[in-house]
Amino acid sequence: MTVYFCKPCDREHTLEEFGGTLCKDYIYYSCEYDLPTFGWHFLPGDFRRKFSSPPFHKEVGNRMISSTPGQHLALIAWRGAAKSMMAKAALLNHLGYRKRGEREYAVWLCETEDQAVDHIKYIQRHLETNPAFRYYFGDYYGRGDWTKRGFETGRGDLFRPLGMTQKPRGRSHFVDWQEGAIRLTKLVLDDFESENNTKTKERRAYNKAFVSGALMPTLDKTPGKEGSAWLLGTLVGHDTYLSDLDKEYAALSEEERKDFWEVFRYPATLDGTLTDDSVPTWPDAFPLSELRKIKRRDFFLSPNQFWIEYMQDLENPEDNTVALQNIRYHNYKFLRWGKQTFLVDDDWAIPVYIYFGVDLAGIGVSKQHDYHSIVVIAVDKDRNRYILEIFNEHMPIYDVLPVLLRLGEKYSPVKRVNIEKAASGEMLRQIASQESVGSLTVLPGIFEGLPTNPQYAKADSLIDCFGPLLRDKQLYMRREHDIILEQLRGLPSPPHDDAIDGFKFADHHAGRLFPQSGKISKSQLGEQPKKKKIIPKTWRDSIWNGTDWRTGVRA
Repeated sequence: MTVYFCKPCDREHTLEEFGGTLCKDYIYYSCEYDLPTFGWHFLPGDFRRKFSSPPFHKEVGNRMISSTPGQHLALIAWRGAAKSMMAKAALLNHLGYRKRGEREYAVWLCETEDQAVDHIKYIQRHLETNPAFRYYFGDYYGRGDWTKRGFETGRGDLFRPLGMTQKPRGRSHFVDWQEGAIRLTKLVLDDFESENNTKTKERRAYNKAFVSGALMPTLDKTPGKEGSAWLLGTLVGHDTYLSDLDKEYAALSEEERKDFWEVFRYPATLDGTLTDDSVPTWPDAFPLSELRKIKRRDFFLSPNQFWIEYMQDLENPEDNTVALQNIRYHNYKFLRWGKQTFLVDDDWAIPVYIYFGVDLAGIGVSKQHDYHSIVVIAVDKDRNRYILEIFNEHMPIYDVLPVLLRLGEKYSPVKRVNIEKAASGEMLRQIASQESVGSLTVLPGIFEGLPTNPQYAKADSLIDCFGPLLRDKQLYMRREHDIILEQLRGLPSPPHDDAIDGFKFADHHAGRLFPQSGKISKSQLGEQPKKKKIIPKTWRDSIWNGTDWRTGVRA
């Protein structure tokens, strides 16, 4: 005979007392503030008959059903962690246990509307057919719309699916003449960022602006009834809304976090590693053996992606191809001193040679194309490379030359401008041939071009370029040049590689032709010599500054 204590009845019961079931009051009150228990009794197909709920389901789920007005909660976890299931169960819990007179106007947003429809249908079907829910909480069958594109319950609650391309601004739900219209009480942002809609910086910027500028203002602002937002997702890369939110939360103090999102972050193992000593976060569904099988079977071609999707780690701890931690940062300023170029700070001047690398996108200018990228680097006596400037934009190819000329004037004298011998490179050289001779002398080598080896994989060439520099700690960049970091992290197959390709082209001659003088005190520079520049007037008069400016070769 099974005996249990029923707190609502303040006495012990037996299962036999109620025909083999628990006391109704015991079930009702034990499920109100415990989401896994609510799921066990009311959603048995998902909470009881598959896997037992892990501890983090209780921790996060109970925060979701706490009914805190204006709650902003973010759950970052691996694929398959039942994030969406917890949110659906929490919404059903809210419907069942809310106070009399409260109404829900909930929007479920995914990357596409079709994805959101599936989640809304789940809630709808339980309200229609779940006998346990109807027995304890009554009939919620709808009035008005009751379709797969959204539904309204008989008690005035409205649920709508939404995709990232739809406009939520200005939406409200009219309840009745006494309550009037209400704005969003619940906003669920469920995996709205993916590998597809975060490829370009324009799309990432759009996602951030859409959430901050279009979605958050739609929440109800009524005092004491402020709308809540739940953000559910998996990290997909750097510079996304979710990764920036996680980074910002980690940098805040406990006091500052009170006015910020409440962020819960769970990798598939408690320590975020995959060793024999690792403890799985959800032992029933994702034991170590299953995680190893997933990594070996599903991610053998892209191990980096496993660490992002399952360990929520944007850095692959097993990848020693490029040691990104060896990147150095600098704040040197460029200085032209007569015919010499220096990098200077308050005390020192470092003689350097300047190189340009130009990686051109396709001739088209659609958002699917790579960017036109111009990378300006400097090399010193010790063969350290310093990234001075990166131009990375979508534009027609005929607008690239004016940018090159402007940068050429800014960093003159330039040792070499390297452009790949490709169709777009030939087109740029054709455009350049129509310019005046005098203006092109700041771009030595523009007509030479770099040959390509079709049998040499691009990923291998990039690793061969950056690997030795990072190994020997010879790569310096500015803090704002995070595009280099982003694309290096994506090797061997980053979504975009225009900036690192530009660096590779700029570096082509830097390892062989570099200054022979080391750094000097800035006071040793003396007075700035007067500038004397001879402008060639004809194509034949091509020797400028001791260099054939058309090919970049010394005369």
